[in-house]
Amino acid sequence: MSEFTDKKLKEARVKKGLSHDEAANLMNVAKRAISEMEAGKRSISADELAQFSRIYNVDVRELLFVEFTEAGDEQRLTAKYSSFLKLLKALPIIDEWLENDNPNTRRAVTEGLRIWTSRPYFKDNPNEAIRRIVA
Repeated sequence: MSEFTDKKLKEARVKKGLSHDEAANLMNVAKRAISEMEAGKRSISADELAQFSRIYNVDVRELLFVEFTEAGDEQRLTAKYSSFLKLLKALPIIDEWLENDNPNTRRAVTEGLRIWTSRPYFKDNPNEAIRRIVA
């Protein structure tokens, strides 16, 4: 994530009135993980970002993006955010397919994930793909 996101995570936590301990308990992670995320020393998965959004009651966009003034930056940002949201919506469906009783469904989804790992999201968050492939 960006330095902007790290800063926004801390601002949102403080605004919500939560300590590192309280945020960690709500996120089901170690206190150290919250500190590392806010300091930019630990990457944040899409699932964690969505969880922060719910816990802190802020829009994901508020955590991810700086306001850009140039139209080109805004267009690229919009496309990237749209792609990110589509992926966030798809992850629970992928998980559901991986739990399907039909081994052919699980095999097809696993192969799809192997191909998907070349996409930017999974390059930045390889554990998201790995967690699903080995499940």
